[in-house]
Parts: sequence; C-alpha cells; structure tokens
Amino acid sequence: MARGIDQLKKTAESNPTTLETVKKRLIDGAEGFFKNYDASVDKKVFELQTAAYNNYIQCPSTSKINNAANGYNSDAIFSKSFLTDKDRYITFIKKFTAKSVKTLEKDPGYGHYSLLFNDFINNHYANYEAYDAKMSALLKVYVKGKLELFPEKKHWADANSTLRITYGKLEGSKPQDGVQYLEYTTLDGIIDKYYTGNPDFELLPQMFELHKKKEYGKYAQDGELWVCFTGSNHTTGGNSGSPVIDANGNLMGLNFDRSWESTMSDYMFDPSRCRNIVVDIRYVLWVMDIYSGAGHLVEEMELVTQ
Repeated sequence: MARGIDQLKKTAESNPTTLETVKKRLIDGAEGFFKNYDASVDKKVFELQTAAYNNYIQCPSTSKINNAANGYNSDAIFSKSFLTDKDRYITFIKKFTAKSVKTLEKDPGYGHYSLLFNDFINNHYANYEAYDAKMSALLKVYVKGKLELFPEKKHWADANSTLRITYGKLEGSKPQDGVQYLEYTTLDGIIDKYYTGNPDFELLPQMFELHKKKEYGKYAQDGELWVCFTGSNHTTGGNSGSPVIDANGNLMGLNFDRSWESTMSDYMFDPSRCRNIVVDIRYVLWVMDIYSGAGHLVEEMELVTQ
C-alpha cells in the first residue's frame, strides 16, 4: 500500500493533471485489499519481523524502529496510520493534493516505510547482493562435497546443461467446485487489471489506444489477442523462459509460471488441476511489431500460421 502512495506522491509532483486518475485506481484497489486484511494479525507479524530485522541490520536509523519517542512504535502505526484502516486510507486518498506531500512523512506508517526502505536501498542492498553471490559460489562447493562424501545416498539430479522435455495439452482447469478457468487470457484482461488500482498493472496510453481500436494485426485469433495460455505440462523452478513448442516443433510461447493451484506440483503432480502458464508468442510478436514499432525484427523470422 505504501508503494502505491509513492506513485501518488510522484504523480502529484511531476504530472498533477493525472492525479485524479491515480487516486481512483488506488481507491478501487483498496476494496480488494482490505476485504481480506486483518490489522491485528498484521500487527503481530510486523512486530516479529521488525525485531528480526533489528537483529540483522545495525545502523543509526533502526534506533527509530519501535521507538515511541520517534512515533514509529507499532501501536502508533496500527492505530493512527491511514495505511492500516480502509476508511482512513480512502479518506486520505480523496483529500490528497500536491500540498499533502509534505505531510506524508508525519504519518507513522508511511514514515516508517520511507525510513526503512530508503535506508535498505542506500546502505544495505549492495551488501545483500554481494552476500548472495558469495553464497551461490559456496553452494557449489557444498554440493560437490556432499556427492563425494555420501555417494551411496540419493541426491537431487544435476540437470544443468541438459535438455528436459515435458508433454502436455493446451487446456484450462476446474481446480475446485464452482471454479473454472479458460485455457487462455486476452488483452481485455490486461486492461481490466489496470483498473484494480494495483501499481503492478500500470499501462501507457498507447496500450489503451491499440486495445480500443483492436489493432491486433495478423496476431489476433477470432477477433481477440491472446496474451497467455495454460497447459498440463509438468514444469518446475528454472523452467521460466523455456520454449513451448507444438507437435511440429513450432514455437508457441514461453513458459513463465504455474497456476496457484499447481504450486504443489513438484511433489504431487495432478494432471487434472496442475497447469503451467505460457505467454503466447503471438502476443510477444504483437508487442514487438505493433506496440513497439520493431516490425523489422519480426521480418527476420519465419512465421507459421495454421
């Protein structure tokens, strides 16, 4: 929610003419967020995670965390911040103007977020990346030693630099009673997601223009532009970006995810409900050709139509 406010703040400072549009999106998104939000549960999680964070991060700014004198204690955040209550949140958004930017830091919730986020990015993120790189290198040594020390035990397969193929069909699913997923999504869904208020679904004006005019070119199917489709292939972590081909070896799309009901498939693959998610190659080509104006790249390819 605080990241959404960052977007509101940025809009007020750089493009105030679109402020009302952003405000509407955030208010619409609040309905879905607070529907399943329990501040009392979040407060307990917040306190435990803050204590854990303090154990690992040592810097002057962390002295303000959970310090009532500085206004960053959890009681103040969850009883006063507009970020932890639907009514306070919507009221704040409705009244927000360019002049409100100066008062943001006074809110205990947003002030806490701003302090910690900026401190982490500026002072600790580089160390985190260095640590992660070191751990990755040491993991290789650990795995090699594990294989040599315990050759008789079962180990996970080393599939690096090997070709792995999985077979499935393009199909939707019925993961539970009363719920049915089609086997594909369209550009209509991308437009709909924009209006949820979630900043992850930000779009540029050109996308709306092309959608309104239905300028899909040769990449449409029955008047629609497919974006993604699902299949009953058995994928796993590391398959993101894998090519998905048809029976004739033609590229259909790129695998990048699996459905929420499929997250257990590494341990129990159920062909009736497990679905991998693929970005349709026609959508990729449409983005390159029509949306981005890079049709010269498409001309270098041999496109197969069926």
